[in-house]
Amino acid sequence: MKKAVQEALLDMPEYFRFSKGLFSWVGFETEYIPYVAAERFAGTTKWSFAKLIKYAMEGVISFSTMPLQLATFCGALVSVFAIVYGIIIIAHTLLTGIDVPGYATTIVVVLFLGGIQLLVMGILGEYLAKTYIQGKHRVEQKKEDIFDRMMHLHLFRIFEPFYQKNKEMLLYLLFGGLTTIVSIGSYAWVNVGLGINELIANIISWIFAVTFAYVTNKIWVFQSKITGFFDVCREMTKFYGGRLFTLGVEELLLFLFITLLHGNSVLVKFAAQIVILVLNYIISKIFVFRRKKE
Repeated sequence: MKKAVQEALLDMPEYFRFSKGLFSWVGFETEYIPYVAAERFAGTTKWSFAKLIKYAMEGVISFSTMPLQLATFCGALVSVFAIVYGIIIIAHTLLTGIDVPGYATTIVVVLFLGGIQLLVMGILGEYLAKTYIQGKHRVEQKKEDIFDRMMHLHLFRIFEPFYQKNKEMLLYLLFGGLTTIVSIGSYAWVNVGLGINELIANIISWIFAVTFAYVTNKIWVFQSKITGFFDVCREMTKFYGGRLFTLGVEELLLFLFITLLHGNSVLVKFAAQIVILVLNYIISKIFVFRRKKE
């Protein structure tokens, strides 16, 4: 370890010194040396399972606010789910009548209030996290995400230059594919599993898919730094608005080339998906997650 690294580590005013986090935080160039851990020939480790769990929790709490952000997102998702589920229950009640009086109302109210509580706790946690981080007097360093760390592995190291050059586009395509899986899976669950009408199931699956796309695009693809509650709400509104716009464009393309021009539905749908994929990327990059010039 170089002297500059040692001085940087000693200058950090940490009380709970999670070494792996500190080595990463100081920001010096890191080399990874693969090795095979040999079995110890004498004695027993002093690290019990409970101590390892405590050490891991210390690392998460000391170097990440992700649990607090996760609580905020979970609260928002549960609240949205409660509202959607309430609409489904109302529609189902109007069409088929009441099965068990009071059941639907109770479930919707409990889900909605639980989601609001999680959301408020997440917002309070964000304020506490900012105070906590500022109190440590750390110099902010560029952090590597899980995909950057994967590229350091010997198996993927050959692809690292290409990945670093095209990271944003590659992650966008990856999460675009996962969003499609979420859309199809949630549609099948709501339509086949719960027996909900196809049109309503399609709307619900769209909400799930777009929410998944927003979270993954924000955290990993475009790495948005916006954290304030109202700023996040504004960002979400722009993202959902952009996806609604491209949904309308897709419907227009299908109507024009299939209904009016009698084109092959599968080919037209495939071509429309490519157009929508590009449009969603442009809208997200330029309009939703646009980085401010420093």
